[in-house]
Order: sequence, then structure tokens, then C-alpha cells
Amino acid sequence: MSIENNNKNIEQEKQNKNWWKKLLGLNPTYGLLLSFLFFIFILIISYFILNYSSYKKPQKYDFITIGKTNSIYPMGGCIAGIPNNKYFFIGLERNKNSSNFLHFELFDYNKKSITKIRNDILSSISDSVVMSDNNIFFIGFKSDNLPVFGIIHTDTFKIEVLGYVTKILNTKYFSFPCHLYSLSGNRVLIYDITGKERNTLIWDNNDKKFIEGPLLNVPREKSSAIEITDNSILILGGIKPYSKEIEANYNIEICDLAINKCKNLNVNLNHEQIIPKLFKDKKGNILIFPSEINKNLPIEKYNIKSGKVEIIGYIDKYYDENNNIEKIISSYNKITGIMGANFVQLRDGNILITGGYSGISMPEASPYVLKYDINSNKLFRLKDMSNIKSNKRINHKTILLEDGNVLFIGGFSKNIDLFIVE
Repeated sequence: MSIENNNKNIEQEKQNKNWWKKLLGLNPTYGLLLSFLFFIFILIISYFILNYSSYKKPQKYDFITIGKTNSIYPMGGCIAGIPNNKYFFIGLERNKNSSNFLHFELFDYNKKSITKIRNDILSSISDSVVMSDNNIFFIGFKSDNLPVFGIIHTDTFKIEVLGYVTKILNTKYFSFPCHLYSLSGNRVLIYDITGKERNTLIWDNNDKKFIEGPLLNVPREKSSAIEITDNSILILGGIKPYSKEIEANYNIEICDLAINKCKNLNVNLNHEQIIPKLFKDKKGNILIFPSEINKNLPIEKYNIKSGKVEIIGYIDKYYDENNNIEKIISSYNKITGIMGANFVQLRDGNILITGGYSGISMPEASPYVLKYDINSNKLFRLKDMSNIKSNKRINHKTILLEDGNVLFIGGFSKNIDLFIVE
């Protein structure tokens, strides 16, 4: 009886040793292999926990540096978004002989890579706009230092020169001769023509020809334009040409491209607005932001229905996140303007304003990120650009991405930064 009990105890011990064999339904060899793989899995999990425990998911209003350009700032005033989440812009680079040369750059947002594209035709670009087909219409200078109108094809990166500016405009002036505004229907408005300040010109990219635009009622320099409907353009602000002292244009006029005529509206701006930045709110009213030095820095609104202009805020007075009113503080309280600041309209209609300076010196550059709320007509200070290396930006370029975030390029910095909005 004792022998039989002893055999049973031995059998029970074997079963206890092979409990995992019964549990897994495997033989001991496979069980050992599975145990080893499980051990490796635990090591991998531990590694990720130790190395990424400090990882912080980007929060709203964070800046993230995602690349670098070959130039300190983009030239020519625009970034073109092209298919496959790529962005084309014009860069200026200084070579070993301390002379500047122009090149193109293509940023692949998906791969976070930059490609430099050679340019052998243009020496500089004074202004450019993105047309409806994502190609770029520009005023630039060739190697002979004479200005030309042309198109940069963003799919092939080829330059198409349309002709010399002085010949097309029939004017002897060629230094920064005019301003450009991109219209619907793949067209471009050319205005503020030096020497012919009342003239306007339309480039029709579909028919590949220049068309005489309507004459302005008032000669202007440094004015701004915005399209209200497909054939209706509002032009306002700027200064009167050839005045001994800077004399502002306060009147507003509307140009009808269908009948090729402009008329003055019976309303004036409250303050001088030199090259103001213009946007539409959700009701189609025109928001007017100052973009050069101005003592009062008013933000104005032109009401389309009532035809009235009202002051709705000031660029140097804003609110913090707790809705407490603030003013420009610290060493930046001397700022009387926002020259070189960047404005971009977000998907919700609000306006993001970043950087800029007073026109005095680079150290006075603003690090602020401000948001104009179109519902409350208030400016809010979101944060500073102090968490990135390029924490003060001037003349930088931005573009609203498909995901609602904003891409920052240049501004006396080679950084390409992503600003998280949504």
C-alpha cells in the first residue's frame, strides 16, 4: 500500500511540474520557446516605457520644428500648396562671395523633406501670388536687372516669362512697379502701378493674355484689394502719390470687372491704412488690419450691408486666456506697428497674427502669437514663440494646411515649424 501511494505521489509531482503543458496543450519544448518569446516581449515593452514615458503629445497652440530650409527667408510673398501634401516656395540664399541668388524649394510634408531646385533665369522676385491652378504669377528681375512678368509652373518648376513689365504697362518705372492680387477664375489683378496709379491690369491665365482693367477714381500707392464676388473688387487704403508729406487715402471704391468701371463708396476709413491686410468674416464683411507703423493701430470693419466702417479693436490691445485685457508688455511696449507680421485666416474664420516689428531694429521683433476672434471682435494672445529656436519672426510665410494647422517657413530663420491649431 505504501508503494502504491508512493507511485501516486511521484506521478502527482510530474503533473505539477508540467502544469503549463496541460494549460497550453503543448509539449515542453514548445512551451519553453513560447516562454522565451514572452520574455522578449516584456523586454520590448519595458524599453518603450522607459524611453517614451516622457513623451508629450503635441497640444493645441504648440510649435513643432519639422524641417529646415536652405534659405533664411522665402522671397516673393507666397507659398503654393500642390498635390500630395507638398509646398513650393521661393528662397534667397547667400553664396561664398556674399552675393544673393534665388532658388526654389519644395517641402514634402509627409516625408518632412526639403528639395532645392535650381533657378538660372531670375535674380530676384518683388511680388508673387498663387493662382487658382496652384501656379505662381510673379513680378521678378532677370539677370539684366529688368523686371518681367512671369509664371512659375509648380508641377514642372519651369519659368515662363510673359514679357518686360515696362513694355506691358507702358511705363518707364521699374522698381517695385505694382501690387498683385489673385482673383477667382485663374486671374490676377495688377494695381498700384507706379507712374499710372489709376490704371489696373488683369492677367487671364486661361486665355493667356493681359486685359486692361478699370480706372480707379483715386490714384493710389500702397493700397490693398479684396474680391467680394467673382467680378467685384474692393480697393481701399494707401497714400496719395507724389504728395510732399505722406497723405493717406481714406476713401473706399468698388470695381466691377464685368462693366470695367470703379465707383467711390460714400464711406471713409477712420484712420490711415497703409497696405492693410484684408479678410472676410462669415457674413462677408471686410476686416481691415493695419500692417505698417500707425500710432493708433486700429482694426476696422466695413459692413457690406450698411455700408458703414467702424473701429472694432486695436492691434496692440488684446486679451489673455482668462479674458483679462492686456497690452504689449516688457521691451515690446515700444512697438507702434507690426511691419513684417504674418496674417493667415484659419478654417473657423479667425485670424492668426504672428511676429512683426516696429521698424526700429531686429531686437524689437515680437514673439507673440495673437488670434483675432471674429465672433467677439477681440484679439487674444495665445502664446509666445519662445519654445522654438526661431522665437522672433519677421517677413515669414505661412500657409493653412488641409488638417487645419499652420506651416511656418522662414522669417530670418531656416526652421520650418508646424503650429498646432486643431
